[in-house]
Amino acid sequence: MDDALTVARRACDAADARDWEAYRDCFDERCVYRSGARGTLDREEAVAADRAMAEAIDARVEREAWVGDDHRAAWRWRITGRHNGEFLGIAPTGNAIDVSGGATIASVQHGRITELETFPDRYTLLTQLGVLGTPS
Repeated sequence: MDDALTVARRACDAADARDWEAYRDCFDERCVYRSGARGTLDREEAVAADRAMAEAIDARVEREAWVGDDHRAAWRWRITGRHNGEFLGIAPTGNAIDVSGGATIASVQHGRITELETFPDRYTLLTQLGVLGTPS
């Protein structure tokens, strides 16, 4: 059985390739996905939300500082793109997106992600989307 790092990297590679079926297959059917930006989601909601985000901002994700063991993996990430589609109910702005410092933790059992929690920098994202003003 694959360890947590292998499974997490497989999920990330599938998302990067926009292979949403392969991405979905990385998650257990009872997976709990927690996102600071989107709340708690089940597997189908999580796949749909990640797909919508990837498409709305033409997301490119760089990942680094991977750590893990047999059952848990964690990594930091930076997401870049351009806001060209509706995202989180926000109409397209055309703004460039560059958010670093995000982190994700995944729990894996029997070769599938059973729990995933993301910690995005929501303030920077919402500022770049034009929802929040820049600090003076």
